[in-house]
Amino acid sequence: GKNKDKFTVYTKLLGLCNIYNVLGAIAIASDLGLDADEIVKGALKLKPVEHRLDILNSTNPITVIDDTFNANPEGTKEALEVLKRIEGNKKIIIT
Repeated sequence: GKNKDKFTVYTKLLGLCNIYNVLGAIAIASDLGLDADEIVKGALKLKPVEHRLDILNSTNPITVIDDTFNANPEGTKEALEVLKRIEGNKKIIIT
């Protein structure tokens, strides 16, 4: 696009597949004329689809990821990659 500014974008979405989706959305938003501040705010509002790499709130030190939407090998592999990158000793993934 015309916007050549560099800026950092954060998202609550997990998984490399979602990063590619967010990058595509950023490119389109930039091409449509949204400025960096609008893009950053928009990315922060993104929420995971229910049951797809969704971190469940927990009051204990165990991280639980709900990925029950996916039952295919690629989806399960992606969920395990995400789990590997999360800090902590106790992790549970529900597929």
